[in-house]
Amino acid sequence: MGKFDAMHRGHRSLAAAAAQMKPLGGGGENANSPLLLPPQPWLLSFSGMAEVLGWEPRRPLVAPCDRARVLGSWATACGGTAPRQRIVPFAAVRSMEPEEFVEALTNPREGLGARGVVVGEGHRFGKNASGDTRLLTELCERRGVSVRVVNLVRSFTKDVDGVGDCGGDIVSSSAVRDALAAGRVAAAAALLGRRYRLVALIPAADWQIALSSCSSSSGGSSSSLVIPDAAFLNQPPRGGQAYSAAATVAPAEARPVGASGVVDLRDVDVVFGSDSVSGSFAEIFLPPGSQWPRLPGDGTGDVRLTLDF
Repeated sequence: MGKFDAMHRGHRSLAAAAAQMKPLGGGGENANSPLLLPPQPWLLSFSGMAEVLGWEPRRPLVAPCDRARVLGSWATACGGTAPRQRIVPFAAVRSMEPEEFVEALTNPREGLGARGVVVGEGHRFGKNASGDTRLLTELCERRGVSVRVVNLVRSFTKDVDGVGDCGGDIVSSSAVRDALAAGRVAAAAALLGRRYRLVALIPAADWQIALSSCSSSSGGSSSSLVIPDAAFLNQPPRGGQAYSAAATVAPAEARPVGASGVVDLRDVDVVFGSDSVSGSFAEIFLPPGSQWPRLPGDGTGDVRLTLDF
């Protein structure tokens, strides 16, 4: 259970622990729960927390359309099975007392029917965060549901992929966000256990206009492309400096590289900036001799641009 904003190495360790869990005492009446049939791990996360708690709105660290890809990449750590996610509105559980929340979590008929629960150390739950891991364990085991409390992952800790060692800080979504805000994309990647992926969704008509502007401004040699900040679905790194990235351009409905219409571009340079005319934007520079693709189709729909830092 958690917010799972960054989907970082600590979150992956929770999923890996869930994949290894066995039902307490054989599972009892939860043995055939569709939510947690072993070895299928699930991420239970809560939506709408910012709105309910009055936090300042901000973009996520993982684009919503990219979460399935990240979960798929965790399959090796989870015994060959990619985790799935279940999202519960935070407003629906915020006022629940700890006992009520655990009942909703574990009841196989009227609740989620969880057979096992994995949380990180220091996890709090229930109204006013009044429940701790000790109480969670007590309430769940009373219902025949096993609980595992996982130690927080630190950046120097070697995980299942041997990734780590960027200073010893606790791996957290806040640490990832802070690293991006400081322009430290390598540190963000070490915390995540993968390259940081930024995703933009651009109307196909706007993509064609951008290509035309790019060609005309560079004398016909399309070298750089300007993407408005509003097109990015998740948090860009700090502006004012250049980054190296691998780019992919595809129709929004296309998935893997190599599928029809997907173009894989490597070694692009990206600069995030702003001016009084364009506002905030990203300018992406191709290597000499490269061309931006004109995707097939009728000019409708969206173009998905990904940048891996």
